[in-house]
Amino acid sequence: MSYIIDGVIDTVFNEEEFGTNGFKKRVLWLKTEEQYSNTLEIQFTQQNTDLLDGLKSGERVRVTFGIAGRKNEKDGKERVFNSLNGFGISKL
Repeated sequence: MSYIIDGVIDTVFNEEEFGTNGFKKRVLWLKTEEQYSNTLEIQFTQQNTDLLDGLKSGERVRVTFGIAGRKNEKDGKERVFNSLNGFGISKL
């Protein structure tokens, strides 16, 4: 399932590489434009990191993303971690 959200770019971070398998990630902070705005962290991975090239703070954009979640247990406590995974972005 995919979702679409409009907002204003707060920060575009540099690309990071992890491990020896070449996994790449780049993070975007997006401020929503509703009455009580939120700042969302949306990650773009692998070939999608290039979609953030040339984007700057203050620009209005539309982001297409999916939601992923995973359960983790540590010290006997279960937790769920969610992430927003971007796969499309365009200037408004």
